[in-house]
Amino acid sequence: MHDGTPLGNIDGITRINDTIWISDWLAGDLMRSDGSNKQHLGQGLADIGSVGNILYAPMMMDGTVNAWQP
Repeated sequence: MHDGTPLGNIDGITRINDTIWISDWLAGDLMRSDGSNKQHLGQGLADIGSVGNILYAPMMMDGTVNAWQP
């Protein structure tokens, strides 16, 4: 992270255009690599991925997949 704050359990990394997105499985956080736009989606956020401009976020504890255009 840009401020030196360590991340806990990085589980997924994907890129959409010039933005790199990172997920933390244990904390359930999704954020940009610069630490901005941090969103708490819930514990179990798994291997995120993207196709085009759509970000996919599997929620392993819920058995669902969220998809949206960030």
